[in-house]
Amino acid sequence: MESKNIISLRFAERREQDGERILKYVIEYEGDRTKIVSINLPLSGRPVKTDEISFESTFINKSFVNGFKVVKTKNGEYGYIREEDNCLLPYRFDVALDFNEHGLAMVGKHGYVTWINKNFEYLDSRGQMTMEQEGFPFRAWDKINAFSKGENPLSLVVKRFYDIYTYCYMDTFGKFKSFVEVGYNKELKINSLPLTAFPTGTSFNEQGYATSENLILSSKGYMVDWKDLLKMCADNGYLDLLFDAIDKKVQDQGRTLKR
Repeated sequence: MESKNIISLRFAERREQDGERILKYVIEYEGDRTKIVSINLPLSGRPVKTDEISFESTFINKSFVNGFKVVKTKNGEYGYIREEDNCLLPYRFDVALDFNEHGLAMVGKHGYVTWINKNFEYLDSRGQMTMEQEGFPFRAWDKINAFSKGENPLSLVVKRFYDIYTYCYMDTFGKFKSFVEVGYNKELKINSLPLTAFPTGTSFNEQGYATSENLILSSKGYMVDWKDLLKMCADNGYLDLLFDAIDKKVQDQGRTLKR
């Protein structure tokens, strides 16, 4: 599955049918295009591991990307072949995508989605890069977004606990970005604790900005309340510039319509 133009990976559905667990994941691409990847698993545990590769999947990119190639095995799991030695590595997933330019790849397993690095450590639900260990639960995220463009790439990762959502931003080193609040006076608010988690959130745009409820976030690690931002803009004349520009456009449009 090519990582190019992928916007997000999320877990979609878990159900039981004919003595099996069926898990479904959704890959979202640019242009409102989606693909559903499903895997049939035993009611408990994982299928018996196999190194026999299936060539039936239509999702897989047949070439190596950033040192690895995604393959599907005969039991329906996904894994990676390493380019340097053409070795099929032992790690298995319900769904797996190509490694990106940052050395990270989107994967899904046990009804969770997450990022892995080239050491095959995954971002767990605590926000730590850790190795999967047999006998320990695999706990990760409900949705992960592709990294933003720009000077400080960040990925929005979302976790749901009943009806409560947690939105965090992971950097390319597998760490959560911490945001400190800037006040109206353009100085850091001493009494404001840095935040790494938010109740809502958007992905960062190419200019390096995102929003969370009443906050504007900067990919540099700052956040400002929109009321403070509005005061800053008013005091520095930015609002006058904005409305003057709008007024000019409206007048120009009026002259065009009168012709």
